[in-house]
Amino acid sequence: DFCDHPTAFFARGLLEHHDRDSFEVFVYSNVARQDDTTQALRSMVGEDHWREIHETSAQDVATQVRKDEITMLIELAGHTADNRLDVLTLKPAPLQFTYIGYPNTTGLGAVDFSITDSLIDPPEQGSDGSAQQRFTEELVRLPRCFLSYSPPYDVPDVEWSRAPDRCITFGSISNLAKVSDQCFDLWSMVLKAVPGSQLLLKTHGLQSSAAKAQVVERFKAKGIMQERLKLCGAEPRFAALRQYNDVDIALDTCHTRGRPRLVKRCSWACR
Repeated sequence: DFCDHPTAFFARGLLEHHDRDSFEVFVYSNVARQDDTTQALRSMVGEDHWREIHETSAQDVATQVRKDEITMLIELAGHTADNRLDVLTLKPAPLQFTYIGYPNTTGLGAVDFSITDSLIDPPEQGSDGSAQQRFTEELVRLPRCFLSYSPPYDVPDVEWSRAPDRCITFGSISNLAKVSDQCFDLWSMVLKAVPGSQLLLKTHGLQSSAAKAQVVERFKAKGIMQERLKLCGAEPRFAALRQYNDVDIALDTCHTRGRPRLVKRCSWACR
């Protein structure tokens, strides 16, 4: 994800501002199509510390990691597309972490730690004092927020202004696959609790008229009529950010959280 991807905006600050006297950082980039973001990140660590591993076998990558004498190997993708968990299963580094890109356990015994914080994974959730959600990794809770976000250099200006007679608008720009039954239940409850409010949903899945119709029917079954829904297909990134000018309160999805994307978008809207 070392390209124009939400994860890169969380990695940038770490690469740019890490303590170079205490840490030597290597980057193993699995990017198929490089862009300006890739080049910017590459310049932060230098050519001699940047490794291109796209289409390189797990065994060869693991060999390179051992050759580089890596102490801590941190993967940023989890079970998302184009991940390289296959490398971590070979245990090329003494300590292995998962971070940023996947809000869940990898389920791999070879991954020792998951970096989080006490807000995302509160230690008091379970009756035994552990996090309610089960992880095969040991949770490393940072003292404050576990994310370090750096916005894109060329984001559009925030133009949010709410007319006195405009209704309250809730919004979620998420993958439609993340909108679970519980989301429909909770979001319907929210709309009922705020009379006259509406919900804006924007996602690739809503390019399809059939998908739109299904969403409308699911809300209708919970007493929310179509006129309270604004369903939009996907647009380029900056157009999606501008859509937040029409949103009063942003909503995340349940269970499958979209935390990197949501933080990115809300951070822009709060500038």
